[in-house]
Parts: sequence; structure tokens; C-alpha cells
Amino acid sequence: TPGRGAGVASPDPAEEARLGNNVRAVERWEAEKKLQRKLDATRTRLAEKTKELAAAETEIKKLREQLREIGYRESTTKEMLDAAQAQLATLHKDRLSSVSSALEEMRSRDALSAELHETQERLREAQAKLTESQQRRAGESALGSGDGVGSGRGAEAESGFSADTGAGDDASSLQAALLRKEEQLLEQ
Repeated sequence: TPGRGAGVASPDPAEEARLGNNVRAVERWEAEKKLQRKLDATRTRLAEKTKELAAAETEIKKLREQLREIGYRESTTKEMLDAAQAQLATLHKDRLSSVSSALEEMRSRDALSAELHETQERLREAQAKLTESQQRRAGESALGSGDGVGSGRGAEAESGFSADTGAGDDASSLQAALLRKEEQLLEQ
């Protein structure tokens, strides 16, 4: 319009539309570039997180395997412990039985030993009586004469002799008992 403003050219509407389109295209291009950078950054972060997740899954897999191994070892150890405790209980019973038998044997040996000692003491006493009566008889036969006093002594000697014979029998029976006790001790 030539009449409106002298010297100011009016813009061409097509030119304005083209310039507007160019500006919008540049803005759209810049927005797309910005979105592309954000997308690339997001993809990079996603790739890093995926790697971290894969590493974590690998670690979890290893830990699960270790847990399975630990569980297996624990059950094996428990089985071994149970078996060892059963063996220990059996050994303990056997040992108690052995100790009980040994104590019983010691008691019976002690009893036999005490009996043997008592029998030996009685044997010594019987031998001492026998020796004493033999000495008395020997002394009486050396002193013996035909008078009445001698006859009394002879009667005493005779009665002593019969007592001595009893003492001799006691000594023999004691010796036999002593031999039996010694044999019993040796058998054990």
C-alpha cells in the first residue's frame, strides 16, 4: 500500500510465513536436539543401571550358591556330629561297663585277698600251736618217768598229742584252703 507509510516497505506475507516457518523449524530442530541429548543421556544412564543390575544379579547368584554350599556343609557337619555323639554315647556305655566290671573284679580280688590274708594268719597261728605242742611233747618225753607224776604228764602228753593231731589237721585244712584261694586269685 503506497499510501500508508512512505518509505516503510510492507513485508510480504509469504516472506513472513517463510520466516515464521524457518523460525519454527529452527526452534523445532533445537527442541529435537535437546530431546535427543536427553534421550542419549537417559540411554547412557539406562545402560549403566543395566550393567549394575547384571553385576548385582551375578553377585546374588554367587551368594545363593554359597548359601547352598553352606547349607550342604552344615547338614553334613550335623550328620557327622550326630554320628560322633552316638559313637561317644556307645563308648561311654562301654567304658562304664568296663569300669564297673573292673571295680567288681577289684572288689572280688580284694575280698579274696582279705580271705587269703585271714587264712594265712590262721595258718600261722595253727603252725605256731603245732610247733608249741610239738615242743611241749618233746620236753615231756625227755622228762617222762615211771612215777605217778610222770604218768600224769604222760596222760597230758597223750591228750596234748591228740590235741596236736587236731592242730595238725587244722593246719592241713588251712593250707589246702590257702592253696585254693591262691588258685582263685591266679585264675582272675
